[in-house]
Amino acid sequence: MTPLGVERSPCHHPIELRRNLPITATDLQELETILLEQAANDASLVGAAVEAMAEFLNDTTATASQLTFIKMVVECLTRNGAMTNDLLYEQPFTNIAPTGPEAIFPAAKLKQLDEAIDVIRHRAIA
Repeated sequence: MTPLGVERSPCHHPIELRRNLPITATDLQELETILLEQAANDASLVGAAVEAMAEFLNDTTATASQLTFIKMVVECLTRNGAMTNDLLYEQPFTNIAPTGPEAIFPAAKLKQLDEAIDVIRHRAIA
């Protein structure tokens, strides 16, 4: 409850914003805290995505198609925070590898890519 007795929503966002009510300094501080926490979480996930993909490419010379594919994975992870491996068989990934990532990555690298995506998804959920 706010000092005015207005109940907070279950997702902890100031309910006053949704009802177009005046908000207090305390409400503004709470909103700022929420936004900063979300930004920190997003930055952490972006860093994890870039780090995982850099490690994935670390021990090999990648082709142009592989680099483009990995860049798309990073962009997807950055935009959504997580992804499932089945997305690798959908647009826009099939623009680079029409039959799936097996067309451009050896089996061992594909397994490593799947594992990296899984690790990032579990971090995002935690």
